[in-house]
Amino acid sequence: MRTFADVISESHRRRLVAVWMLSRPHQWSKNLLVLVPLLTAHRIAEPGLLPRGLAAFAAFCCCASLGYVVNDWRDIAHDRRHPRKKDRPFAAGLEPMPLVLWLLPSLALGALLVAAPLGLAVGSALAVYTLVSLGYSLVFKRVTGLDILVLALLYTSRLWVGGLATATPVSPWLLTFALGFFASLASAKRVTALTKAAARGESGLPGRPYRVANRRLLIAAGVLSGVFAMLVLVFYVESATVAALYTRPAALWPVFCVVLLWLVRLWWLAVRGRLDWDPVLFALRDPLSYGLLLLGALGVTWAL
Repeated sequence: MRTFADVISESHRRRLVAVWMLSRPHQWSKNLLVLVPLLTAHRIAEPGLLPRGLAAFAAFCCCASLGYVVNDWRDIAHDRRHPRKKDRPFAAGLEPMPLVLWLLPSLALGALLVAAPLGLAVGSALAVYTLVSLGYSLVFKRVTGLDILVLALLYTSRLWVGGLATATPVSPWLLTFALGFFASLASAKRVTALTKAAARGESGLPGRPYRVANRRLLIAAGVLSGVFAMLVLVFYVESATVAALYTRPAALWPVFCVVLLWLVRLWWLAVRGRLDWDPVLFALRDPLSYGLLLLGALGVTWAL
């Protein structure tokens, strides 16, 4: 026979699971982008820099989770009509509001405490990121085109903040490539959702400004963004910056091929509705992506 303590314990477990799901820990992998400036500048092994980069990563995890909580709360009605998002804690009715009111300030405080040793510039940048992220959840994602641009900027801001946290200048090449690359990923996410909506006989996406009729335009915009990113990578490989950083710059061409192959495959799957709802989840669960990542890492190592 179950005791009162067992019932309370089970209730606490459900709440902890719901809080964990609300925080979307699988999305924290995006925040590893803060370490990219250290890697591209070849400073990852310098004393004291990696801990600062990891602190920026932890602060970003808190800020990003705060944004996800607000986003899910704002989208309850739309998520309940979505085949995948209906299982989110708010949409499924698993998360009581009083606990959320405790969770939001806790995440904000956590970000503040972790970012404090990194300096005012990093703290200010994280505050701006959080405000833009909240703006995306409340307004921007309902504006055609602006949602994709804001998502690309939010991704790219991780690189910039990573540079601030580690006092590492972020190359304009890297920032420009990132804007095009992440705009392409954001477009692929929308195309995937529209393709699956069309297969279900729906005309559009709940809570989004896009309709199935916009699918071809989004494909064109996303592919062009990807082409732009790859062109930037081409010019970077042939630049004086690469010549100064690498002993064998030509060895970076296989890396270019790896990135191109991954992006082409992503779009091939997105257009056919075979991509996961989120490109990040796709990459985390896709064995070929890990294989391509290993090949890219070997190419960079060879170029050093």
